[in-house]
Amino acid sequence: MSIHQELSAYLEKKGISQVDIAEELGVTKSYVNQLLSGKKQFGKRQANIWSEKFGFSKSWLLTGEGSMLDDETDENYIWKNSKEDEAIKLGHPVAEIREEMVDVRFFYLTPTATFQEYCSSEDESVHHIKISRMPGDRLDESACVFEIRGDSMAPQIQPKARVLCHEISPTRWHQIRDCVVVIAYADRFVIKRVVSNKLDSENYLVLASDNPDYPGEEIVQYCDIRCIFCADRIISQPIY
Repeated sequence: MSIHQELSAYLEKKGISQVDIAEELGVTKSYVNQLLSGKKQFGKRQANIWSEKFGFSKSWLLTGEGSMLDDETDENYIWKNSKEDEAIKLGHPVAEIREEMVDVRFFYLTPTATFQEYCSSEDESVHHIKISRMPGDRLDESACVFEIRGDSMAPQIQPKARVLCHEISPTRWHQIRDCVVVIAYADRFVIKRVVSNKLDSENYLVLASDNPDYPGEEIVQYCDIRCIFCADRIISQPIY
C-alpha cells in the first residue's frame, strides 16, 4: 500500500474528511485531494505542516519509511484545534464531533459581482457550507460565508479566502466603525473597510481597500445601500 493509500485509509477510519483537513489547513479541498490521491507529493513544507497539525511523521510523509505517527504522538490526539491550540480526541464518536459543525449560507463574491446577481441566487437553490463553531461566533439566520475572488483586501484577505459574516440590520448601520464589510450598494457588491461612518450626520459611508494597489476612497450614500454584512473571521485561506 502506498503512502497516499495508507494515509487515506487512516483518515477514513478516524472519520476525518478532506473538507475537515482543508478547513484546518486553510487550503482547498482539491489541493488535499491531490495530496491524498498521489497526484501531488508531500514536500518538506507540507510535511512540516501535517506533522505539526496532525502528528504525522515528517520522515514517513516524505519517504514512506518508519512509523506513520511521530513517536511521541498519541494516536487519539493528533487532530489539533487551531483556535485554542489544543488536541481534539479522535476516539470520540463522529456524531459528537459533528455537533460542532454548523450549516450556513454560502456565496461567491467576484470583483464584478452586482447586487442583482446576488439577489438571483437568493432562492431555494442557494448553496450552503458547514463550518466549525468557534467561541464568539454568531451563527444564527444572519450568518453566511462569502468566498472572495478579488484582491482588494489583500494581504489580510487573499483571493479565494472564505469569510464568515453576519448581516447587519439597517437600524444598526450607523453604528458600524472601522471594520471590514461585504456591502451591496447601487449596482455594486464588494468587500471593503469602513474608514468613516457619517450616516447619522451626512448620510454616507466612506469605504476603502486594504490593498495599497487600490488607493482612494469610495463615498456610499445611505439611499444606495441595499445590505451590509460584517466580516467576523476568515475560516479558510489558500496558501501561496
